Amino acid sequence: MMLSLAAALLAALAAALLATLATALLAALAAALLATLATALLAALAAALLAALAAALLATLATALLLISHRVFLLLSVAPRRRVA
Repeated sequence: MMLSLAAALLAALAAALLATLATALLAALAAALLATLATALLAALAAALLAALAAALLATLATALLLISHRVFLLLSVAPRRRVA
């Protein structure tokens, strides 16, 4: 009787320990998955931010070139012409 009680107690203890380990493993797996997703999201956000920054820089450079070329066109089109005497 005492041996049966000890065996049942040991089995219950083993089951509780196994459930605790499974829960801890599941929690660690969930944390790792969450960290992976957060890292991927952060990388995607950084890539999008970098692309937006590059697009803004390209638009600024294009606008500056357009303004410069327009200014050069205006200077050349209304420049006083010298007469050859």
